[in-house]
Amino acid sequence: MKRFALIFIALLFINALNIHSQSFQTKQYCELVTNTLGSFLDNPFHHDNTVKVKALLDQQKNVGEEMRDAAWNYNQHGDIPYYNNSLKLIKTFCIFIDVIERGGYGSPSVDNTDMVDIVDPILKSFGWEKSLLCSCQYIEIYQYKKDNFKMTMVKNTRPYDWTGFVSYKIYHIDPFSKKMKPIMTHLTSDGTCQFLNYKDDSSKFVYHAIKKVESRIGSDTKW
Repeated sequence: MKRFALIFIALLFINALNIHSQSFQTKQYCELVTNTLGSFLDNPFHHDNTVKVKALLDQQKNVGEEMRDAAWNYNQHGDIPYYNNSLKLIKTFCIFIDVIERGGYGSPSVDNTDMVDIVDPILKSFGWEKSLLCSCQYIEIYQYKKDNFKMTMVKNTRPYDWTGFVSYKIYHIDPFSKKMKPIMTHLTSDGTCQFLNYKDDSSKFVYHAIKKVESRIGSDTKW
């Protein structure tokens, strides 16, 4: 687990290199969070493990917020960025860990910047493979794979705009007719990556092999 902590810290504490103080309890907390996340990232296929990881991260989020507040109150300001970085990790990865843990579909989103700066480098360091399934104007659909685990993300390539949306329609090859068939039409916010689907050892839903995507600007999904 020490290897996991080093990977996370090297990637995410770069902006904190000018900080000269870090208490022992802060180091312990940061290592605890990175080890917990590492347990999921190294073994995402086993659903029981994901459930345990999510419960631990929920607890660690609450503890981290309390420890950050205490650091502020006791004038240990040098520790605060470390807590903020750990809490950022929890928040970012729990966006899709939460859906997987609950065992259902979901459409939470991660900012494109966070995907590029945080999620993708960390997934790659744990041996996750990323491949482009299909694309069209405004939309790219990626599959992330770690051993037998699979996860699909939809990227809205338009610049961030909190009022902007793109509707997209995805297709697969129907196993009976062997023809291209639409699966669903959905929305995604500009400048975000949206969690779409996953497959682990307890998946209750079909993990579709997406072959084609179409898109339109706006929030109309009836097309």
